[in-house]
Amino acid sequence: MDKRRLVEVDQDVLYEILIHCSLRDCIRMGAVCKSWLLVSRWSTRTRPPQLPWLMMVSNPKSTSAEEARSFFSLSDQTMYDAIKFPEMRGKRCCGSFNNARAHGWLMTTDDKNRKMRLFHPWRRIQLQLPTHSNLPRTYPRVCDGDPYLEVVKIRTAAMSDDSKVVVVIHDAATLAFCRRGVDKFWTQVNRIKANRIEVNPSLVFDDVIYHNGQFYTVTTHGSVGVLRINTANPYVEILSEEVRVTVNPYVEVLTKESKVDGYPRTYLVADSTSDRLFICLRNSLSIQEVERDPYDYDSRRTLGFKVYEVGLEENGEYTKKPMEVERLGDRVIFLGQNSSMLVMASQFPGVKGNRIYFTDDFMEASFFKSPLGCVDLGIFDMEDNTVQPLFSKRFHPTFSPPIWIAPPL
Repeated sequence: MDKRRLVEVDQDVLYEILIHCSLRDCIRMGAVCKSWLLVSRWSTRTRPPQLPWLMMVSNPKSTSAEEARSFFSLSDQTMYDAIKFPEMRGKRCCGSFNNARAHGWLMTTDDKNRKMRLFHPWRRIQLQLPTHSNLPRTYPRVCDGDPYLEVVKIRTAAMSDDSKVVVVIHDAATLAFCRRGVDKFWTQVNRIKANRIEVNPSLVFDDVIYHNGQFYTVTTHGSVGVLRINTANPYVEILSEEVRVTVNPYVEVLTKESKVDGYPRTYLVADSTSDRLFICLRNSLSIQEVERDPYDYDSRRTLGFKVYEVGLEENGEYTKKPMEVERLGDRVIFLGQNSSMLVMASQFPGVKGNRIYFTDDFMEASFFKSPLGCVDLGIFDMEDNTVQPLFSKRFHPTFSPPIWIAPPL
C-alpha cells in the first residue's frame, strides 16, 4: 500500500484501531507522522493511570552505542522489549522528568562531543542544550587523560513546569541552570545565602527538584534550599537545618581492610498533595578491599533509607528542623537519577504503599566501568526495613544505568 495513503487513514478509524493495540504498538505507530502521534496520544489517555516505567538497555552485551531500550511497566508487570531509538545511540541518559509539560522528557549527554540534549521518546523530539564545555567547573582539570576527571558528570536534573528552565547538579555536586532556547551557556549558582540557618562551609548539593513554581535542592547533609535564579547573582537560600544521622550500624562487622560509605546519597521528594518535602538518605555499604583496585565498587549495596519531613508552617514557610518519618503511609517513592517521583498506592490496584523503589545511580561506577555493572536496584519496605532486589538477574551496563521515566500519556 502507498505509504502516503496509509498515513491518510481517517483519524476516527485509526483511533478505533489503536484502542485495541498494545501500548508498544501505540508508541511505534505514533512515530509514523504527527497526525498518527496525536491519535496515539488520545488512545493512551483512555488507559488507566501508569506507574513510572523502568528504562533499561535491551542488549547489555553490546557497546555503549546500543540504541534499543526496554521498558518495564510496574502497573501491569509487562516488559516492552527492544524498542529502537536511534536518537539514543552513543548517548548516556542522565535525567528524566515527570512534571506538567516536562512530562516524559529525558536528558542525554554524549561524552565524545560533549553535547547535551532533551529527548522525548514518545514524541521522538530532540532539543539542544548548552554543551558540556559550557558547564562551569568547581575544580580545574588537573589530571589529563583520566576519564573520571575529564568527563563532566551530571548527577541529576530538574525542569520547570513550562519546560523553559533546566537545572543540573554536575561535576563536584555544584548547581547550574539554563533557559532553554535562550541561553547559550550554563549559569552557575554559586552564591550561598542562609536564612538564619548555620551553613556548612563544605556545602555540597545532591539533588534538585521543581515544585510549586520553585527549584528546591538538598545537600548531602540534608539541608533544603531554594534556588533564586531571577537575579544578577543567582544563589541558594538555605531553608532548613542539616539532618543529624547516626553512624552506619554495619561498620562494626567490617574489617580494617574495608571502607564504608555511610549515607553517600541524599534525595529530595515533593508531596504535591500536602506540599511537604521529604529528605531521603540512602544508607549504602561499599566495601573496597586493599588488595584490589581502589576504585572497585563491586560490592556496593543499599541497606535502607532514612526519611525526614520538612513541612509548612502557618506563615507558609518551611520548618527549619527536619523531622524523622517512620512511615510513608500510602505513599510510594521512586528514586534514582530521575527527578524523584511520589505516587499514592491507593490509586494503583495491587500496589503496596510505604515503599521506596530505587535504582543504581552511583555515577563513579559508570566511569570506572565495574565489571558487575549496575547491581544496586531494589525495593525498600519501611514497614519491616527490608530490601528486595529488583531485576537482580539482569545485567545492567554502567554506561547506561536503569532509570525511572514517565510513561506515555
